[in-house]
Amino acid sequence: LALEEEEHLKPPLNGKPLCYQLKTFPFLFACLFLCINRFRAQIMLSNVKGLLEYLGDAETGYTYTQIFVISMPASIVMMPVISMVLKRRGFIAGYALVLFLSLVYNGVSLIDNLPLQLISFAAYTNYRAFLFANHYVFVFYTFGSLTSGRVEGVMSLLGGALGLLLYPLSMITEDYENPYFAIFAFSLAVAAIPCGLMPLFWRYLRTTPGADCHH
Repeated sequence: LALEEEEHLKPPLNGKPLCYQLKTFPFLFACLFLCINRFRAQIMLSNVKGLLEYLGDAETGYTYTQIFVISMPASIVMMPVISMVLKRRGFIAGYALVLFLSLVYNGVSLIDNLPLQLISFAAYTNYRAFLFANHYVFVFYTFGSLTSGRVEGVMSLLGGALGLLLYPLSMITEDYENPYFAIFAFSLAVAAIPCGLMPLFWRYLRTTPGADCHH
């Protein structure tokens, strides 16, 4: 009976062929979630210096730019929190927290106020930590040790291709009166895709035995 229960709680895609795994909803969800959010994270990294300068950071001696750079490694202190969230609440809570933090930093970046960007920095640095930690745990747990590396490779390849849009995005908006508002508004609009996938992901976890790390 114990063996049957253990088998029942085993992630259903563990041990399946790679080609089979790439056709499933968990792969589609994880791939879209990672690629879109990594693209949005790259938008922030590529434009934050220009945004802060536009908001008047040059007058402070680029103090806010330096604070942003220093804040990036600070997310390491959140690693125990990430582990606790996944252990107690499962993947749906982890992904929801990633989206929440992304909406906070992205929303604040649209506000024409330099000191408020400190909130954006705090949200962004933890957003990136939660995004990648949650994603890698999900991929390894869901697809298993035999194929998770190749699954992640496919996702990274697609994410890298999406990153090529950064240059045309900057070219399109460079003549705008406030190009950074347009860029970050676009980033916020793109977040609608992973947000729309969340109810489907929640239903998948609820209806598929063993799909969640929190039983």
